[in-house]
Amino acid sequence: MRHPAGPRHATRHAFERLLVEVQDAFGREDYARLRGLTMPEIMSHLPEALGQNATKGLRNDVAATRLLDAEVAEARREAAADYATIVRGSAATPAETAELCTFVRDHSGIWNLSAIEEG
Repeated sequence: MRHPAGPRHATRHAFERLLVEVQDAFGREDYARLRGLTMPEIMSHLPEALGQNATKGLRNDVAATRLLDAEVAEARREAAADYATIVRGSAATPAETAELCTFVRDHSGIWNLSAIEEG
């Protein structure tokens, strides 16, 4: 059965859910959950970011995370995996940077966060 709003809405919802879960796990410093949500290439950078925060006496405390605005910047298939890169940011709220978030899914159909790049 198709999602009533169509497959694009379902995919956007999957990306939003994943970003919310990653932000929540990062804020709680839940390394096990982060490993389950991200690819090894991004997971290798997260402990360093958390360590830098700890050194500065900071903690990433996130609540009510939502994906306000995003558009697919790139979509491609490599071997047995699909990749999609979205641009995060809000046209209504000016920001100095935007983020490019790349997601990957294999034959299981489950999306994982593969990369975050600040633009």
